[in-house]
Formats: sequence, structure tokens, C-alpha cells
Amino acid sequence: MRSIPFVVSLALAAAAALPAQSVPCFDTSPNNVFDDNISMGGPNLLYAVKFNSGAGLAVFAAEVFSGERVATASLGIWSHDAVNNRPQQDLGTGTWQMTQLDCWQGALLPSPVLLAPNTDFWIVFGPPNGAQSPIERVNTASTQQYRGSFDGGQSWNGPFVRYDHKFRLYCGPKFPGSFITLGSYCPLGSRTLNPRIAGCIATIGGSLDLTLTRGEANTTAVLAIGFSDTVTSGGVPLPIDLTPIGATSCSLFIDVQASGTAMTNGSGNASFSLPVPAIPAIVGNPVFAQWFQLSPGTNPLGLIASDYGVAVIGD
Repeated sequence: MRSIPFVVSLALAAAAALPAQSVPCFDTSPNNVFDDNISMGGPNLLYAVKFNSGAGLAVFAAEVFSGERVATASLGIWSHDAVNNRPQQDLGTGTWQMTQLDCWQGALLPSPVLLAPNTDFWIVFGPPNGAQSPIERVNTASTQQYRGSFDGGQSWNGPFVRYDHKFRLYCGPKFPGSFITLGSYCPLGSRTLNPRIAGCIATIGGSLDLTLTRGEANTTAVLAIGFSDTVTSGGVPLPIDLTPIGATSCSLFIDVQASGTAMTNGSGNASFSLPVPAIPAIVGNPVFAQWFQLSPGTNPLGLIASDYGVAVIGD
């Protein structure tokens, strides 16, 4: 089994003369800093932030910095009602499956939205209840107006000015990528271990950030990486039930091609960052991941396994 950097660089993809990585054409607070103490209230919230287009734009995709809930979220652009200073009409909204980790994530719009130059618009976020707010910091000097609606945009609270918000738009073809969790972790009876995997959306030239939560504390966790969840490279169908070898009710869900290690903290949590090559040919390719740990006494083999995740690489 080879190391993770080798596999990602060589087995994941071959170089190709394709368009370069997408970059935002408009953004607000585009860094990875956020206020972790502010979450979105709901349910059925639409959260709108006003912005001016500046130069004319043709927007293909939108992203928000959020996370902490695995559920469908939406992000779109609305026109501006100048008389009432509020969102007026939905010009295009896309949806995606939000990831558990806080990171940049979003969706393609159904079709490009054309923004006239020097015109006010609203970016409208439909978060799952309790999701991380797309806010870098509280800033009482901010001029970013925001409003909220709980009836699909028929009425709006506000406007308010209090925060620096975190949104970005893309003006060109883009593949946003995705991360979803599948399968199940091992049932562990009376023990409180519930090993779960989570990840952020990965793009070429960036990283695939993965976490383990509620595993065995203060010990090594092994992260397995593969490129299939249907069959191993030897032709064995997946998943593979590990009960016959003593890991009761545990399963191997992926074709393991590489592995890495991380130490868990006192809460049984660990993280691993996997570099993603800046190779356009890997856009759209899936990467599968699953965590394993030794846990003496949990089952005859003394092994626990998480559910698994699949990351589809974006640009």
C-alpha cells in the first residue's frame, strides 16, 4: 500500500490541457476565518445579503462559508426592490448537500445569471436550521445590509447591518465538487464510541480535509483512501462484512489504495488534510475515505470503523 501523496498525484489523474482552476469574480470576506459562535435560526429561513455588482457579471455558481449540518441547502441571486430595499425576484438558485465541516461550499445556478453593471442585488442563502452562519466577524461599522424571510421571500425582516459576510460568485463554467457520507459506523453496544467521518468540498490545487469524531481517545486513527466503493482492485464486491474476522457488525466500504494516520484528542477526534494536485483532469473524480482504530475489548478483533465518505473533486 502506497502513501497518500503518491496515490493522489499518480493514481488519481494524469495531466491534461484543460481550463485552469476556477477563481471567484466577486467575493466578500473570501478567507477561511469565521465566527464559530453564530448559527442560523430557522426553520425555513432565507438569509439575504445585499451587494452591488460593480462591473457587469455573468454568474454561473455561488458559494457560502458554512457547515455543521448535513442537509440540503440553497444559494441564489435575487433582484433588488429599490422602493422597499429588499429582495424582489429569484433570478436563479442552486442547491447542494451541505457538509458537516465548516468550509466554502455551494452550487451551480440553473443557468448563468446576468448582473447589470453598478446594480444592487441580493445573494440569498437557504440554510438548514442550525447551520454555521456565513459570517467572518461582528462588525458594527459594516455597511453590508442583510434581511431574513421565513415565508419564501414574501416578507422580509430588517434591513440590519452588523456583520462581515462570507460569499463568493463564479463567472464561468465551474464544477463545485461535493462531499457526502454513506454507510454506517460499527454498532458498539454500551460503549459511547460512535466513529464518524466528515469532510469538506475539495478543489484542485487545494486540499481534502477529513475529520474523525467520537472515536477512541488519545490513540492512533488510520485513514484509508480508495477510488471505488463497489469492487476491490482484486474483483471482490464491496462492502465487505468484517464480522467473520471478529469486527462484529463492522464493514470495509472502500477499495483501500492508500492510508494515513492521525492522533485523536481526548474527545476521540482527529483530522487529516490530503493535498489535491492542481491537475484539471481530476475534476469530477471521486475519492473514498474511511477511518479505522484499534479499540481493545470493543469486539473480538478490537477494531472499530467509521462510516465512509465520497469526495467528488471540484475546480
